[in-house]
Amino acid sequence: MEVPLSTPSAVLDIVYIFVYEAACAIFLPLPSEAPMFLFPRLSRITVLIACALGKGFGSYIVFRSGGLLKESKAFLKFLAFVRLNSLWGKFVAWSEGVMKTYGLLGFLVFMSVPGMPMRSSIYSASMMKINAFQFSLGSAIGTIIRCSLVYGGYKLIS
Repeated sequence: MEVPLSTPSAVLDIVYIFVYEAACAIFLPLPSEAPMFLFPRLSRITVLIACALGKGFGSYIVFRSGGLLKESKAFLKFLAFVRLNSLWGKFVAWSEGVMKTYGLLGFLVFMSVPGMPMRSSIYSASMMKINAFQFSLGSAIGTIIRCSLVYGGYKLIS
């Protein structure tokens, strides 16, 4: 039974979903599809919208800080300290190549594929020269597609 959106518990659940998705975009290594299963009393459309808005917001935060991180001396010193300079360089070069070749469409595909690490795509794309709005919108749309695929697949097999 779906809960009306005007109830305090529904509003609180939507806030939880938003914060969870934003945190997943920024730093949590957890599946962004989880709210589709954890909030059965909300409509799937409501959950999808909350997921998309949270992921878009978190991606925007990463976008704004990604360029600063890339140029940060502390970050570069940290990479040298943990001996990940060459791996980071290869990762950035690969992701830049994907973004240059496929642009926003490549980013959207990365964000839409279940099982593909979203944060890696978000962090690598945040260092590209793309529009912040397009970046956040791509992240939100990718989240909707990804959550729909996972939930739809679950419903299909159950």
